[in-house]
Order: sequence, then structure tokens, then C-alpha cells
Amino acid sequence: MQKIALTFFCLFLGIHLIHAQSNQEKHSIYFETAKYSLDENSQLILTELAQNLKEYADYSIDIQAHTDDQGDTEYNNRLANDRANSVQNFLLTQSITVDNLTASAFGESNPTFDNTEETGRRLNRRVDIYIKTLASANFSEIQKQWQNDLEQRFSVDGQKRTQVFGKDGTKLWLEANTFVFADGTIPTGEIDLRLTECYSFGNMLLADLSTTSGEKLLQTGGMMKIEAYANGEELVIAEGKSIQAATPTQEFDKDMQLFYGEEHPENDRLEDWQLADNAISASAQNDFTKPRYAPYMGPDKPSKPTALIYTVDSTFMPKKPVQPEVRRFRPVTFPDTMSVYTQKAKSGIFTSKSKLEEERKAKVQKIMTRYEKRLARLAYNKESYAKSLLKYEKEVSDYPVKLKEWDKEVKRKEAKFYASENYKSLSDSREKWYQKDLARYQKAREDYKILRKKRAEDFEREIEQKGNISAETMNYYFFQVNRAGWINCDKFSQSTERELLVVNENKKTQASAVYAIFPDMNSIIRLDRNSLGEIDTKRFPRGQKVMVLGWQVQNGQPMMAKTETIMGNKNAVYLNYRKVRLQELRETLAGI
Repeated sequence: MQKIALTFFCLFLGIHLIHAQSNQEKHSIYFETAKYSLDENSQLILTELAQNLKEYADYSIDIQAHTDDQGDTEYNNRLANDRANSVQNFLLTQSITVDNLTASAFGESNPTFDNTEETGRRLNRRVDIYIKTLASANFSEIQKQWQNDLEQRFSVDGQKRTQVFGKDGTKLWLEANTFVFADGTIPTGEIDLRLTECYSFGNMLLADLSTTSGEKLLQTGGMMKIEAYANGEELVIAEGKSIQAATPTQEFDKDMQLFYGEEHPENDRLEDWQLADNAISASAQNDFTKPRYAPYMGPDKPSKPTALIYTVDSTFMPKKPVQPEVRRFRPVTFPDTMSVYTQKAKSGIFTSKSKLEEERKAKVQKIMTRYEKRLARLAYNKESYAKSLLKYEKEVSDYPVKLKEWDKEVKRKEAKFYASENYKSLSDSREKWYQKDLARYQKAREDYKILRKKRAEDFEREIEQKGNISAETMNYYFFQVNRAGWINCDKFSQSTERELLVVNENKKTQASAVYAIFPDMNSIIRLDRNSLGEIDTKRFPRGQKVMVLGWQVQNGQPMMAKTETIMGNKNAVYLNYRKVRLQELRETLAGI
């Protein structure tokens, strides 16, 4: 295996103090000979010191205890340790937390003053308290520092095949000359390869990441960033080359795809995720050598049986009859026979006036007959409607009584159903089969873990021996990367029912970051602000548990707030920011 010189950027829980804004001061507490208890004056000094520290954005305390040279070395070491403990314990009573406090005991070994004189010995019987304070925090500098803390650096020979393994499980296989300068020139000498792994919400928060592609929500299987430099100049992946990569996973998901991150051109902030053209499934059969093993994803967990529910038909509510429509007729006007003259040709001969009058009267009689029929039909419809209305009103008055009787009968049948032997037998049978399925599932899971471990060992052994990938994926997603930068193994959320999340807060500032975290979906969404400084509202899947977390810097003081809800139960949440130390803020974010 190619030997790699590995240099890690320090990743620790205590936040780095930004040197340009930090100050260091020293205080000393003095003791009588052979004493380690604090006198009243020393307690006043330490109390005032602790109160002053609460005004700083962050601080660290280093306690160094000393003695004079009276007595043997072992005794003086114990005495110095007791003095250090006295100071440390008193500071702890003043709400100074132990996570940013260190204590050392030097005994007589490191005197500052002359032990041959009483004045020198008196000055050597002391505890020095070194305090480094950060008076003002800067939002962008804090974010940049956190991102630097996550970055791992590897020194590799770019002209040789190389394997790189990240501390959180990422595996990279690089062919010779994978990285080149922007003009295509191959770098000589060592390459500074930088890897950032984000497989937990904590690291995603520290890296200021979000799982969205355009307006679509993503469910992540893990993110990482790959960068390479030579002679201080950024490198790119050569045309026709790619990095074969693997990211760890607990459960294989065949719907996972490869996404590339789109960064802001000025501040390198991740803006969006774009689906890669060469997105592949975790089996990676399209880009890697055909695996020796058939893909095996592990057993499916059985679903717990739902309780048997007694169901009944819905009640019948009488319907109100429809009132008949009253037809409108045009009034029948009898023609004025004296002013009407009609002639009709019949076989070329004019019809007589008497004949025309007879025809007119017949026509009028026909109209009147039709009119009378319409009046009779209207009278019948009104009578029928009156009868229907009486029937409806009686049904409405009888309905509450019938509903009460129906409800009583339903409850009787329901109680009989739940008390029956048939119900008990069915429930016991369903639970019995579920427990059998669950036991088979648990055994299959254990067998699967053993098989997966064995295949992982076989895989790594084959990589070691053959130098290429031809084993099954087991507990890794495999894909080929043909561009540097942020890479994401994600899938699109299929949830269609969405609720609007509204976030209000007691303090507002542009120097802030607010996130919606969905633990059951492996999704984290950065909530940006609009032009008015308000947090944009977004729609998220109904029924999902969400943690809304925000942090900001106001007047140089870090502040944090978080709350939780279930989408659909309470969609308006309130962030109540409180002052925190930088170390507390970072620990909270990293622990999510």
C-alpha cells in the first residue's frame, strides 16, 4: 500500500480563539508556608476575576501552581497540586466550567524568584492564573474556523496510484496523474489533498451545509469535499480521469444518487446540489468491475400488526326534497277578430273569411288547452311537494332518536366484538406471527452483519492485493468522481404532503444561521433571510419531527436558540436566543 504522510488539522471540542481579537493576562494568588487554603483576599480576587470573564465571548484558563524549596520534592509536588486544586475548585463554584480550564503543579521545580531569600520564597509560594480572552466574536470568522477544523490534509505523490482513507470512513482510490493544473499540466512532487467528511448533522452544521436541490428536498447519505493543491495552486481532476470513492452507510438504499455542490464564486459557500450525470447506485456496477457477489441489502424488517378495529356503516341522514320549479308561461292573448284579416291560398283559390276565423279559433282553443294542462301540472307538483316536505320534517324530528338507538346498537356490537373469543384469537394469532417474523428478521440481521463484515474484509483484502475495485459494496456506497469540490450521496424526498414552517425569533441579525433538521429523514435545510431580515417560510413534509436551530453573533456575543415540533401539529415556532460561549455553541452543534 502506498504510504501516505498524514497531517490532520486539529479537531477538538474547545473553540480556537481568534488571535487578532484575543488578549492574555496573568493573575497570581499567594500562600503562606505549607498552606494551600485560600484566604479572604484571594477569594475576593478570584470572585472578581470570574465575574469579569462572563463578559467575554469566550475564554480559557491555565492554572500553574508552585512552591518554594522548603521540604522534600515529593511533599512540594503534593502541596503544589493542593494549591492548584484550591484555586480550580473555587473557580468552579463561580460558574467557571471545567472544559475550558487546565491546571498544572510544578512544585519547586520551576522557581521564578530566588529561594535563598525569604522574599523570593514568599513570591514562589503562589498560583499563576493565565487567562486568554476573546472580547468580540465575528460570525464569518467563526464559520471559517469551524470549517478549517473539519478539514483533513494528506500529502500524496500525484504520479503514483494512491489510496486515502478518511477518519470517518471515506475511502478514495486515485490513479496516477489524476490531478492536474487548470491548463492540463501535471504537477510534480507532493500534492496537498484535502478531505472534509460530513456524515453527521453536527459536522453538516459546522460546515454550513443544506440538503436541497433547487426547490426539492434531499435525504442525505453523507457529504464530503475533495480538494487538491500543488505549490499553492488549486488542482482539478484531469479530463478522462476520475476518483473512485466509497462512503460508509449503515443501510443500503438503492435510490441514492450522486450530486455535486454548487458554491458561491466569492465566498465558497455551498449554494445548491446538482444531480451528477454519472450518478450511480451503491453497487456501482456501471463504473466498476462486476462484483463477485450478488447485491444483498439485508432483510426487510416486518411491520408490526395494527390493532383490529370494529367498523360499521355510516349513518343515513334524511335528504331534504327539492322544491319544484314554478314554470313561467307567457299570457295567452285572444286575437281581435275584427282587426285580423288572414287569407290562405288553397289550390290556387282564396280561403273564405269564415274558414279563416274557424282556424283561428281552433288555434286559440289549442293554446288554452295546453295552458290549462300546465296549470293542472303545477297544482299537482305543489301538492306533491307539500307531502314530501311533511315527510321530510317527520324524518328530521325522528332522526335524533334513531341516531341514539343506532349509536347504542353500535356500541353494543363493538363491545361484543372486543369481548369475543374470536377477537382475542385473531389478535393473539397476529401477534404470534409477528413475533415469529421479528425473530426471523433479527436472526437474518445478525447473519447479514456477519456476512457484510466478511465481505468487507474480502473487499479490502482484494483492494490490497489487486489494487482495483471488484468486490461487492457491502456497507459502502461506491461512485466515481470526475470533479473536485463538494460531493453528496443523496436521494430526492418522495413526500408530497407539505406544511408551511414559520420561524419567529426574539433577536434578528444578518450575521446568523438558522437550520431546520429532520432526523428521521436525514435532511438539513438552511433557512435564509429575505430582504426584510425575516426568516423565509418553507414547506416541509407533514408528520415529520423537526428541530429548528439558530445561532448568531450580536455585538460580538455568540447567541443560540433551538426548539422542536412535529410538522402539522404546530407549524409556527419561536427561537428565543440566549448568550453562550463559543465553546458551548460548538459543542452543541457538533453533538447534534
